[in-house]
Amino acid sequence: MNQGVPGLKAFLRAVCLQRRDQLPASERRHRSLLIARWLCSSAWYRQSKDVLTYLSVRSEVDTRPIVEMAWQDGKRVWAPKTNRQEQTMDFIEIRQWTDVIPGPWGIEEPAQTQPSFTAVVPPERTALLLVPAVAFDRRGFRIGYGGGYYDRFLDRASHRFLTIGLAFDMQLLPWVPAEAHDWPVDGVLTERGWKKIPPCSMADRMELSKATARRT
Repeated sequence: MNQGVPGLKAFLRAVCLQRRDQLPASERRHRSLLIARWLCSSAWYRQSKDVLTYLSVRSEVDTRPIVEMAWQDGKRVWAPKTNRQEQTMDFIEIRQWTDVIPGPWGIEEPAQTQPSFTAVVPPERTALLLVPAVAFDRRGFRIGYGGGYYDRFLDRASHRFLTIGLAFDMQLLPWVPAEAHDWPVDGVLTERGWKKIPPCSMADRMELSKATARRT
């Protein structure tokens, strides 16, 4: 039996995946739409010209509503393209759903390899990066799928990202084991609102407090 942090992560991954998979598809769609509305009404979304997002698969939070809202709002949308041989990932711009094809592991990905975000977007421009996971805690640490693609992408990127973890409330754990190479996300968002609030100005915090009061 595996011991230590990797073993504990594997155990929690299996438990949380089973729990998420049991959520009915109709309920996942409803909760995903709530998450999209929370995100797209936030100051962090409005201030970002670029949205880098995973393309959801199976029982993940559905990112299609977010992608479509971003297109409608005139933002550039970027989706992950993986290189399995080098175990790396970059983000390629997509402007419509026909820009996407089935990729490895049954996950949709951009059909093209260019333009890549890291090649064409100035490093000083902060972008919104939406991160999937099997589980999060309130510190922003996550249990992913074990591939390490997001951690390696953030390690080598010279760009500034505001990282937001998307999850259903049932995926939030009191504590997630973390290793030295793990990157905590800046914010965690579920259908019930922000569980970890990203860095923001005082004005943004006041706006967030008002929005939370209206929805509770």
